Amino acid sequence: MKKKSASHSAFFNPRVLLGVLIVLAGVSLALFAANPFGRSSTARAVRNQQQTQPDIPAIDPSVLPPGFDCSQVYNLGIDRQENFAAGLIMIACGYSEGGSPSPGSRVFGYGGLSQWMQKLLPEPLFIGGADVDVVLPDGVFPKVTQSESMEWCHGNTCVVNYNDSRTAGACYSGISSSTDGGATWTASQQLCTGHGTNFGDPIVVYNAALNLWFAGDLATGCGGQGVGLWTSLDGVTWIPGACAANLGGGAGDRESMWVDNNPTSPHFGRMYISFNNFGVGGGALQVVYSDNGTVWTAPITINGSFIRDIQITGDLQNSGRVYVAAMIEGGGQFNLRQNVMYRSTDGGATWTSTNVGTTFQPPGRSVCTGGTYFACMFGTNNWRHMGWGQPVANGNFVSLDYAQCGQNVACTGATDHGNIYYVRSTDAGLTWGTPVQLNTDTGTAMQWQPSLAAGANGALFASWYDGREVNGGADLNCTAGLSTQNCYRRWGRISTDNGATWQADDMVGRALSPLPGQPDGTLQSDYQGDYDYHSTDNNTTIGGWTDGRVIISGQSQQDVFVNRVPLVTIPCIPGWSAGGVMPSVNVRSAGVFFPADGNFYAMGGRSADTAGNEFTHPFKYNTATNIWGTQAATYPDAQVNNMACGVLTDAGTPYIYCVGGSQAGNAIISARVFRYNPVTDAITTVAAPWPGAGTTVLPGGFTVFNNKLYILGGFDTITNMGQGTNQIWEFTPPTTWVQKAAVLPVPLAFIPTTTIGSLIYTGGGADITGGAVTDTTNSFVYNPVADSIGTITSIPRATSFTRGLNFNGKMWVLGGQFPTPSNEVDIYDPVLNSWSLGPAMLTARRNAAMDTDGTSRIWAAGGYDDTGVANITTEVFCQSAGTPTPTPTATATATATATATATATATPTATATATATPTATPTGTPSVTPRPAPTPRPRPTPPPRP
Repeated sequence: MKKKSASHSAFFNPRVLLGVLIVLAGVSLALFAANPFGRSSTARAVRNQQQTQPDIPAIDPSVLPPGFDCSQVYNLGIDRQENFAAGLIMIACGYSEGGSPSPGSRVFGYGGLSQWMQKLLPEPLFIGGADVDVVLPDGVFPKVTQSESMEWCHGNTCVVNYNDSRTAGACYSGISSSTDGGATWTASQQLCTGHGTNFGDPIVVYNAALNLWFAGDLATGCGGQGVGLWTSLDGVTWIPGACAANLGGGAGDRESMWVDNNPTSPHFGRMYISFNNFGVGGGALQVVYSDNGTVWTAPITINGSFIRDIQITGDLQNSGRVYVAAMIEGGGQFNLRQNVMYRSTDGGATWTSTNVGTTFQPPGRSVCTGGTYFACMFGTNNWRHMGWGQPVANGNFVSLDYAQCGQNVACTGATDHGNIYYVRSTDAGLTWGTPVQLNTDTGTAMQWQPSLAAGANGALFASWYDGREVNGGADLNCTAGLSTQNCYRRWGRISTDNGATWQADDMVGRALSPLPGQPDGTLQSDYQGDYDYHSTDNNTTIGGWTDGRVIISGQSQQDVFVNRVPLVTIPCIPGWSAGGVMPSVNVRSAGVFFPADGNFYAMGGRSADTAGNEFTHPFKYNTATNIWGTQAATYPDAQVNNMACGVLTDAGTPYIYCVGGSQAGNAIISARVFRYNPVTDAITTVAAPWPGAGTTVLPGGFTVFNNKLYILGGFDTITNMGQGTNQIWEFTPPTTWVQKAAVLPVPLAFIPTTTIGSLIYTGGGADITGGAVTDTTNSFVYNPVADSIGTITSIPRATSFTRGLNFNGKMWVLGGQFPTPSNEVDIYDPVLNSWSLGPAMLTARRNAAMDTDGTSRIWAAGGYDDTGVANITTEVFCQSAGTPTPTPTATATATATATATATATATPTATATATATPTATPTGTPSVTPRPAPTPRPRPTPPPRP
C-alpha cells in the first residue's frame, strides 16, 4: 500500500511548478524595481548609479527535474544537499524561502557611508597582506551574492572559483584571475557555458605535471548533476573540458579537488575529486581521479551511505598518500558530530578510515528555518554551518581543523556558540592526538567555519570567522544585511612545526564586516557560503572568505575577499654557513634528506679507515635546531661504507633504502639491501640483494626517479686490481631489480649523479684502471624511460667521490676530487647545456654525506678534508626557495573498494592551546671564494680504501 506523507505535499506537477516559478519571478522583479542600484569598483564605496537588470529569469524551470514530487525531498536527501540546484527545489517546493533584501534597505545613507570611511589612524598588525575583493564589478541588486570559494596560485597567477548569483537561474558560477600575485583581479563567468547549467560548488587546481589549470562545478551537462571541468593554459582564459563525474539529476553535491604536484611522488600530476552522490546509498561518499584530466575513473565508493564530504587533500611530500575528511552529522541539526578521515596509499584505488577524535557538540544558534536539516549561526535562518573545516597533509603529519560548540552542551542552549579546534596525526592518519582550541579569546563570542592550508616546510595557517571584536568579546546575534552593525572579522593563526606549537592568533581581514544578507530569491535564504578552501604555493597561502563590508542598496551583502599569507620558514642565512657538529668524525656516509620529517640523515660510514670503526646507528640532523643525534635503530651488519641510499615509498610509506657497502679490513663487498623508517626508527633487511654487487662491486653514482633507485657504474675492488664498471641498475620497491640494456660509455666509479625532470645527469666520476684512480670530466645524460644514454657538455673540473644534487632544476656538483678534495661547486644548467661556478663550500670535502631539499637548502657533513683528515663539521647552504622541475610518472588504473562507516564515540572536553617555542638558527659564516680547480691529470695511486 502506498503511504501518504503527513508532512509534505504530494500535489506537485509541472503546471504547479511553473506557477510557483512565475510568482517567484514576479517577486524578484518587484524587488529589483524597488532597488535597481549596484556598487562601485572600490571595496568601500556605495554606488547610486542606475543599472539595467539583465533579462534573466528568477528560476529557470528547465534545470529542475520535470514532474518532481515534492514529497520525495527528504527521501532523496535534497534537504541535506548544499548546492544551488537542491536549493531551487527546496524553494519551489515551499520548504525553504529564497533570499530577500533586509528590512529598511536603502540606496544611500550617511550611517552606512560613515561606517566605511577610512580612519586616519595607524592600523594594527595583521597576518598576511592586504585583502582584496575579487568579484568586482558586481551584478545588479539583488543578484549580488558571491561566496563559497576555492583558491589556488601558481607563481604570480592566482585563480578564485566561487558561487556567483549575478546570472542566477541560468548560471551560478564566477571565476576571477590575477596575474600579479593577487594584487589585482579580473572577474568573469567563463564557466557558464560548455556543460549545461552550472550550479556552482567551486573547485580549482593547477596541475604542475600537465602545466594546465583545471576548474570545476556541478553541471547539468555531466549526467544531470555531475562534475564538469574547464581548463586553462594561463589561468585567465577558460574552455570546457571533460566531465569528471557523470552523476544523475539531483545526485552530485559538495565536490572537492586536490592535485599531487610533488615531482618525486609516485602519483605526480594525479588529480582527485571527492563528492557526495545522492543517487547512491542516500549520499554515498565517492572519489574519481585522473592523470591527464581527460579520462577519469568511474566513481569509487569509499563509504556506501551518507557521510558528509568535507574536503580531499594529499601529502605535500612524496608518499603519494591521499586523504578525504568527512563528517558523520548524526541526522543533522544539533545532534553530535564525528570527524572521520579516509586514507588511500595506492593513488586513490582503495581506502581505509579512522575516526578523528571523539564525538562533539556542533556549533550554532538555531535550526535553520530555510532548511531544517542544517544548523544556523545567526537568527533563525542565517549562515548554515555544521562544523566543517579543512584537512592538510605534509609527510606523516595530517591535520584537520573544525568548529564545535563553545560548551559541551547542545549549542542551542549555550552562551558560546562556537570555537575553532585543531587536531593532528603524526603517523600518516593512523592515530590522532587530542584536539586543541585555536582561538584564545576569553569571552563568549562565536568563531565558526575554519579553513587550513599547509606548506611543505611544515608551516600551517588556520583561519576562521571571528566575532570577538564587536560586542566587547561577548556573543552577538547579528542581523543579516544590517549595514550599520559590525559582526565579525577573519582571524587566523600560524604554526611553523606541523601543528606542534602555534603562534598567537591575530586578525587577517583588514576590516570588520557586518553579517551579509542573501537578497537573491533564487538562492537559499540561509546561505552565506558553505566552505572556503585555501591552498599554498611556494610556502605562501591564498585564502578567501565571505565578507559583507561592501554595501549595495543600503544593505550588507556577500563578496569574496582574499589575501595571501607567507608561511614563516626556518630562518635562513644566504650562502654557506656552519651547522652542527656531528656525533663523530665521519667519512663515507650517504647523506639523505627525508621529506616526511624534514630532517637530514647520515647513513653508514666510519670514523677511521682502520678495521672496527664502522658506525652501527644512523645519525639524524634536526634541520630546525641544527643539532645532530644518534638514532636507536641498528644496521644489520658492519658493511655500511660507500652505500647507495635514497628515499623510496612502499605501500604508501616512505623509507630510506640503502644498497651495498663495504667494511674496512674486509675484502668482501656486500650486496645487501636494507630500509630505514625514520618515523618508527626501525631498520629491516630487504630480501632483494643487489645482483650487480656480486662480492666485489661497490655502487657508483645513485639517484631516484619515479620511485625507483638507479645505480650507474661502480667500483670493482678486486678484478684487475680494481676497476670501474659501466652497468646501469634499477631497483623498484619492494624487491625488483632490473639491469638496463644501456651502459655508460666508459666504466666509471664514484660518479656525481642526480635526477632533473625525467632525466638522470652525471658530472665527473673516477676512471679506475689497474687500481689507478683518475678524476674525469665525463658528463652524461641517461633517459630511464627510453633506456638510452648520451653526452652533455663536460664539467669543467675533473672530480669524483662526491654527489650531484638537483637544486632548483640544476645539478650542483659539490667538491670532491681524489685524493685531495676541493671546495669548488660546479652548476650544470640542463636547459642551456652549460656549466657555471657556484658558491664555494666552507670546507673542501670528498666522501662526505650530502643532500638537499631541492629548493632552499643543501647539507654537507663529514668527509675527508684537504689534509686527508676525517671531518666532524657540517655546513648548510641556504637560499630563497625556487620552483623544482616537474617529473613525469606512469599512470595506474583504480579498482573500487568500499570501506566501513565510522562509528561515533563520546563527547570530548576542550584542550588548552599550545604555546610556540622558538628554535635555533645556523650561525652565519662568510662564503669562501673558490680556489682554482687543479688541471685534471692521471694520478697513479693505490686503489682507494673501500
